[in-house]
Amino acid sequence: FGDTRGDRDRLARQAAARPQQPDALAEREEERIFAGGYHTCSIVLDAPTRTTYRAPSPAFHCPAMLSPPEPLNFARHLFDANRGRAARIAYVDDRGSLTYGELDERARRFATALAKLGVRREERVLLLMHDVVEWPIAFLGALYAGVVPVAVNTLLTADDYAYMLANSRAQAAIVSAALAPTLAHALGRSDHEVQHTIVAGDGAGNALPGAIAFASLLGTYAAMAAAAPTRGDDPAFWLYSSGSTGKPKGT
Repeated sequence: FGDTRGDRDRLARQAAARPQQPDALAEREEERIFAGGYHTCSIVLDAPTRTTYRAPSPAFHCPAMLSPPEPLNFARHLFDANRGRAARIAYVDDRGSLTYGELDERARRFATALAKLGVRREERVLLLMHDVVEWPIAFLGALYAGVVPVAVNTLLTADDYAYMLANSRAQAAIVSAALAPTLAHALGRSDHEVQHTIVAGDGAGNALPGAIAFASLLGTYAAMAAAAPTRGDDPAFWLYSSGSTGKPKGT
Protein backbone atom coordinates (compact mmCIF):
# COMPACT_ATOMS: atom_id res chain seq x y z
CA PHE A 1 0.00 0.00 0.00
CA GLY A 2 3.02 2.31 -0.15
CA ASP A 3 4.44 4.72 2.41
CA THR A 4 1.32 5.86 4.24
CA ARG A 5 3.18 8.45 6.33
CA GLY A 6 4.76 9.89 3.20
CA ASP A 7 1.36 9.95 1.51
CA ARG A 8 -0.14 11.85 4.44
CA ASP A 9 2.72 14.38 4.41
CA ARG A 10 2.40 14.84 0.64
CA LEU A 11 -1.36 15.42 0.85
CA ALA A 12 -0.88 17.89 3.72
CA ARG A 13 1.66 19.89 1.68
CA GLN A 14 -0.68 19.94 -1.32
CA ALA A 15 -3.59 21.13 0.82
CA ALA A 16 -1.46 23.87 2.41
CA ALA A 17 -0.32 25.09 -1.03
CA ARG A 18 -3.88 25.55 -2.31
CA PRO A 19 -5.16 29.16 -2.33
CA GLN A 20 -7.75 29.81 0.33
CA GLN A 21 -11.29 29.81 -1.01
CA PRO A 22 -14.08 31.86 0.52
CA ASP A 23 -16.06 29.60 2.80
CA ALA A 24 -19.36 30.32 4.47
CA LEU A 25 -18.41 28.08 7.34
CA ALA A 26 -16.72 29.46 10.41
CA GLU A 27 -13.22 28.30 11.30
CA ARG A 28 -14.72 25.41 13.21
CA GLU A 29 -18.39 24.98 12.62
CA GLU A 30 -20.59 22.48 14.35
CA GLU A 31 -23.34 20.86 12.32
CA ARG A 32 -26.07 18.98 14.08
CA ILE A 33 -27.53 15.86 12.55
CA PHE A 34 -31.06 14.82 13.41
CA ALA A 35 -32.04 11.16 13.04
CA GLY A 36 -35.59 9.96 13.57
CA GLY A 37 -36.57 13.10 15.45
CA TYR A 38 -35.25 11.81 18.77
CA HIS A 39 -31.51 11.13 18.47
CA THR A 40 -28.96 13.87 17.86
CA CYS A 41 -25.28 13.74 17.16
CA SER A 42 -22.81 16.52 16.45
CA ILE A 43 -19.95 16.45 13.98
CA VAL A 44 -17.34 19.18 13.68
CA LEU A 45 -16.08 20.46 10.36
CA ASP A 46 -12.62 21.94 9.95
CA ALA A 47 -13.36 24.68 7.39
CA PRO A 48 -9.91 25.24 5.79
CA THR A 49 -9.44 21.59 4.84
CA ARG A 50 -13.13 20.63 4.82
CA THR A 51 -12.27 17.77 7.13
CA THR A 52 -15.25 15.98 8.65
CA TYR A 53 -14.48 14.11 11.84
CA ARG A 54 -16.58 10.96 11.70
CA ALA A 55 -14.74 8.96 14.33
CA PRO A 56 -14.02 9.67 18.01
CA SER A 57 -11.49 12.47 18.26
CA PRO A 58 -11.00 15.63 20.33
CA ALA A 59 -13.09 17.45 17.71
CA PHE A 60 -15.93 14.91 17.73
CA HIS A 61 -18.81 15.10 20.15
CA CYS A 62 -21.88 12.94 20.28
CA PRO A 63 -24.24 13.72 23.16
CA ALA A 64 -26.19 11.02 24.92
CA MET A 65 -29.17 9.80 22.93
CA LEU A 66 -32.48 11.21 24.04
CA SER A 67 -35.16 8.76 25.09
CA PRO A 68 -38.31 8.70 22.93
CA PRO A 69 -41.56 9.74 24.61
CA GLU A 70 -43.48 7.06 26.45
CA PRO A 71 -45.74 5.51 25.40
CA LEU A 72 -44.67 5.58 21.75
CA ASN A 73 -46.77 3.98 19.02
CA PHE A 74 -44.90 4.57 15.77
CA ALA A 75 -47.95 4.18 13.53
CA ARG A 76 -49.81 6.82 15.52
CA HIS A 77 -46.74 9.05 15.44
CA LEU A 78 -46.60 8.72 11.64
CA PHE A 79 -50.30 9.45 11.21
CA ASP A 80 -50.13 12.48 13.51
CA ALA A 81 -47.07 13.83 11.69
CA ASN A 82 -48.88 13.71 8.34
CA ARG A 83 -52.34 14.81 9.43
CA GLY A 84 -51.88 18.15 7.67
CA ARG A 85 -51.18 16.42 4.34
CA ALA A 86 -54.18 14.09 4.33
CA ALA A 87 -54.99 14.75 0.67
CA ARG A 88 -51.45 14.18 -0.60
CA ILE A 89 -50.36 10.90 -2.18
CA ALA A 90 -48.50 8.55 0.18
CA TYR A 91 -48.21 5.36 -1.90
CA VAL A 92 -48.76 4.34 -5.51
CA ASP A 93 -48.96 0.88 -7.06
CA ASP A 94 -49.99 -0.50 -10.44
CA ARG A 95 -53.68 -0.37 -9.53
CA GLY A 96 -53.98 3.04 -7.93
CA SER A 97 -52.80 5.30 -5.14
CA LEU A 98 -53.29 5.93 -1.46
CA THR A 99 -53.36 9.30 0.27
CA TYR A 100 -52.06 9.92 3.77
CA GLY A 101 -55.61 10.33 5.00
CA GLU A 102 -56.67 7.03 3.43
CA LEU A 103 -53.61 5.30 4.85
CA ASP A 104 -54.49 6.55 8.34
CA GLU A 105 -58.13 5.46 8.07
CA ARG A 106 -57.53 2.06 6.46
CA ALA A 107 -54.61 1.09 8.67
CA ARG A 108 -56.70 1.80 11.76
CA ARG A 109 -59.55 -0.25 10.25
CA PHE A 110 -57.11 -3.10 9.75
CA ALA A 111 -55.98 -2.72 13.36
CA THR A 112 -59.59 -3.21 14.46
CA ALA A 113 -59.90 -6.24 12.17
CA LEU A 114 -56.87 -7.90 13.76
CA ALA A 115 -58.30 -7.31 17.22
CA LYS A 116 -61.69 -8.72 16.18
CA LEU A 117 -59.97 -11.81 14.76
CA GLY A 118 -58.43 -12.38 18.18
CA VAL A 119 -54.83 -11.39 17.41
CA ARG A 120 -53.41 -9.95 20.61
CA ARG A 121 -50.63 -7.49 21.37
CA GLU A 122 -47.11 -8.76 20.67
CA GLU A 123 -48.41 -11.76 18.72
CA ARG A 124 -46.98 -12.08 15.22
CA VAL A 125 -48.63 -11.92 11.80
CA LEU A 126 -46.79 -12.90 8.61
CA LEU A 127 -46.78 -10.39 5.72
CA LEU A 128 -46.09 -12.18 2.43
CA MET A 129 -47.02 -9.32 0.13
CA HIS A 130 -45.88 -7.65 -3.06
CA ASP A 131 -45.28 -3.88 -3.25
CA VAL A 132 -48.94 -2.91 -3.22
CA VAL A 133 -50.85 -0.32 -1.21
CA GLU A 134 -52.22 -3.02 1.08
CA TRP A 135 -48.68 -3.59 2.42
CA PRO A 136 -48.35 -0.31 4.35
CA ILE A 137 -51.97 -0.63 5.47
CA ALA A 138 -51.29 -4.06 6.96
CA PHE A 139 -47.88 -3.17 8.38
CA LEU A 140 -48.94 0.09 10.05
CA GLY A 141 -52.30 -1.36 11.09
CA ALA A 142 -50.49 -4.11 12.95
CA LEU A 143 -48.18 -1.60 14.66
CA TYR A 144 -51.18 0.54 15.62
CA ALA A 145 -52.78 -2.49 17.29
CA GLY A 146 -49.54 -3.47 19.03
CA VAL A 147 -49.32 -6.60 16.88
CA VAL A 148 -45.91 -7.55 15.44
CA PRO A 149 -45.77 -7.83 11.62
CA VAL A 150 -43.23 -10.27 10.21
CA ALA A 151 -42.34 -8.86 6.78
CA VAL A 152 -40.79 -11.54 4.58
CA ASN A 153 -39.07 -11.65 1.21
CA THR A 154 -41.50 -12.60 -1.57
CA LEU A 155 -38.85 -14.56 -3.53
CA LEU A 156 -38.32 -17.39 -1.04
CA THR A 157 -39.55 -20.97 -1.23
CA ALA A 158 -42.55 -22.59 0.43
CA ASP A 159 -40.14 -24.43 2.73
CA ASP A 160 -38.65 -21.10 3.85
CA TYR A 161 -42.10 -19.74 4.68
CA ALA A 162 -43.05 -22.98 6.44
CA TYR A 163 -40.07 -22.53 8.75
CA MET A 164 -40.84 -18.84 9.37
CA LEU A 165 -44.50 -19.53 10.13
CA ALA A 166 -43.56 -22.08 12.77
CA ASN A 167 -40.60 -20.15 14.14
CA SER A 168 -42.50 -16.87 14.52
CA ARG A 169 -45.65 -18.59 15.82
CA ALA A 170 -47.64 -16.28 13.56
CA GLN A 171 -51.33 -16.19 14.40
CA ALA A 172 -52.36 -14.83 10.99
CA ALA A 173 -50.87 -14.57 7.51
CA ILE A 174 -51.57 -11.72 5.10
CA VAL A 175 -50.70 -12.58 1.52
CA SER A 176 -50.94 -11.08 -1.95
CA ALA A 177 -53.29 -13.11 -4.15
CA ALA A 178 -50.52 -14.09 -6.57
CA LEU A 179 -48.55 -15.62 -3.68
CA ALA A 180 -51.49 -17.49 -2.15
CA PRO A 181 -50.54 -20.86 -3.73
CA THR A 182 -47.03 -20.60 -2.27
CA LEU A 183 -48.44 -19.77 1.16
CA ALA A 184 -50.85 -22.71 0.87
CA HIS A 185 -47.91 -25.06 0.25
CA ALA A 186 -46.04 -23.55 3.21
CA LEU A 187 -49.01 -24.00 5.52
CA GLY A 188 -49.27 -27.63 4.47
CA ARG A 189 -45.63 -28.26 5.37
CA SER A 190 -45.48 -26.35 8.65
CA ASP A 191 -46.34 -27.05 12.27
CA HIS A 192 -47.81 -23.56 12.47
CA GLU A 193 -50.27 -21.69 14.67
CA VAL A 194 -51.95 -19.63 11.94
CA GLN A 195 -55.61 -19.08 12.73
CA HIS A 196 -56.52 -16.76 9.86
CA THR A 197 -55.32 -16.15 6.31
CA ILE A 198 -56.08 -12.79 4.67
CA VAL A 199 -55.72 -12.31 0.91
CA ALA A 200 -55.04 -8.92 -0.69
CA GLY A 201 -56.13 -8.54 -4.31
CA ASP A 202 -58.03 -10.79 -6.70
CA GLY A 203 -57.22 -14.16 -8.16
CA ALA A 204 -56.44 -16.36 -5.15
CA GLY A 205 -58.99 -18.90 -6.38
CA ASN A 206 -59.22 -22.00 -4.21
CA ALA A 207 -55.57 -21.90 -3.09
CA LEU A 208 -56.55 -20.88 0.45
CA PRO A 209 -60.00 -22.19 1.39
CA GLY A 210 -61.57 -20.08 4.11
CA ALA A 211 -59.31 -17.11 3.50
CA ILE A 212 -60.67 -13.64 4.26
CA ALA A 213 -60.56 -10.90 1.63
CA PHE A 214 -58.45 -7.95 2.75
CA ALA A 215 -60.91 -5.47 1.25
CA SER A 216 -63.84 -7.03 3.11
CA LEU A 217 -62.11 -6.50 6.45
CA LEU A 218 -61.61 -2.81 5.69
CA GLY A 219 -65.26 -2.53 4.70
CA THR A 220 -66.53 -4.31 7.80
CA TYR A 221 -64.76 -2.66 10.72
CA ALA A 222 -64.50 0.91 11.94
CA ALA A 223 -61.15 2.60 12.49
CA MET A 224 -59.56 1.85 15.86
CA ALA A 225 -59.71 5.03 17.93
CA ALA A 226 -56.85 4.57 20.39
CA ALA A 227 -53.48 3.13 19.44
CA ALA A 228 -51.93 0.41 21.57
CA PRO A 229 -49.78 2.09 24.26
CA THR A 230 -46.56 0.49 23.08
CA ARG A 231 -43.23 1.53 24.55
CA GLY A 232 -39.79 2.12 23.13
CA ASP A 233 -38.49 -1.31 24.19
CA ASP A 234 -41.49 -3.28 22.86
CA PRO A 235 -40.96 -5.38 19.71
CA ALA A 236 -42.23 -3.48 16.65
CA PHE A 237 -41.67 -5.83 13.72
CA TRP A 238 -39.63 -8.85 12.72
CA LEU A 239 -37.34 -9.41 9.74
CA TYR A 240 -35.58 -12.66 8.87
CA SER A 241 -31.94 -12.93 7.91
CA SER A 242 -30.92 -14.64 4.67
CA GLY A 243 -29.91 -17.82 6.50
CA SER A 244 -26.50 -17.95 4.82
CA THR A 245 -24.97 -19.65 7.88
CA GLY A 246 -27.94 -21.84 8.77
CA LYS A 247 -31.65 -21.30 9.27
CA PRO A 248 -32.90 -17.72 8.84
CA LYS A 249 -32.95 -15.82 12.11
CA GLY A 250 -35.81 -13.58 13.15
CA THR A 251 -34.64 -10.22 14.46
